[in-house]
Amino acid sequence: MVRQLANDFDAVDAAKQASLDEIFGTPGWRAELYAEQPQLSLFDDVGSSVRRTKSARDIEVYAKGRLRILFPYVSDPLPLLTPRGAQLFSLFCASANPSPVAHALIAKGVAHVLKKYG
Repeated sequence: MVRQLANDFDAVDAAKQASLDEIFGTPGWRAELYAEQPQLSLFDDVGSSVRRTKSARDIEVYAKGRLRILFPYVSDPLPLLTPRGAQLFSLFCASANPSPVAHALIAKGVAHVLKKYG
């Protein structure tokens, strides 16, 4: 998702917007993930504003919130990195099982994976 969300909202074309609407299940991501930032002119007066994307962490928080609508348990994300350390993806573990016992077992497995690979 992060790669589809251009830094400047005007650079997110209609096809990407439609894909992101489908992924998030709502067009609400536009308001949640982009913040208005005023652009100063040459003479320090405020000109137009540009919608800039929020941080990758903000995107993860939003994605987790959207997943929580469908799944009773959603783990914190595990960032999947390139050999150079750039983040490619955020991996979430989600479960539809409503049992607290199942959540505890899943959380234990997630903690193990995060300890080993996080």
